[in-house]
Amino acid sequence: FSYEFESGGRNWNEIDFDFSAGFDADLGGQILSEDFEFYVTFERKGGGEYNVGIEHERERFLEDFEILDGVIIPVGDYRHTRVFGGFSTPSSWRWGSRLKLSAGEYLGGQRQGIDLEMFWKPSSQWATRVSVNNDWNQLPGGDFETFVVNGALQWTPTTELLLTTDLQYDNLSEKVGINGRVRWTVKPGSNVYFVVNQSLTKMGPERRYESSGREAVAKVGWTWRF
Repeated sequence: FSYEFESGGRNWNEIDFDFSAGFDADLGGQILSEDFEFYVTFERKGGGEYNVGIEHERERFLEDFEILDGVIIPVGDYRHTRVFGGFSTPSSWRWGSRLKLSAGEYLGGQRQGIDLEMFWKPSSQWATRVSVNNDWNQLPGGDFETFVVNGALQWTPTTELLLTTDLQYDNLSEKVGINGRVRWTVKPGSNVYFVVNQSLTKMGPERRYESSGREAVAKVGWTWRF
């Protein structure tokens, strides 16, 4: 459910109210998970927005679950609530950022998180961004931190050709993933894609990064009009 209205103020363009709800159930009709979210978005004139919200989740575990090595979530019915807020600058800007902060209950304990993204567009052909997601978890079975960093570089030499490179690392698997994509638009609605994926994993007693997987995929999407 969503409702929006124009504020009529000098600084704000509109204010949006959003509510969503969802659930998962087994074949017997027993609820396994629920999710309710309500947030308010304030859109500034000229672009950019601020938002605040609250989320309530329910998760049922029918057997013990190991969320991380040595950290066990016992069988149970868990309900947790968190609050969040953040802002984002207009995507049309040459450089900008997006920030989201959250805190609240999580699986019988507590969780705090930060999600930050920064982008830079030095020209109409080049664009780059870096994002960081960091969560701190304090659970009855143990404390742990998750950290994911992602970077991307995009080059558009012509209106028909787009080249993108993504790099991602997370502290739990300590893996590095590299993704390269080429999209050639032959004509509107008809594209040729070529994708290369490379994974690097720490191996051996010296824990050096070595290739642990590589794949290449080509795909064609074509539109015929009659």
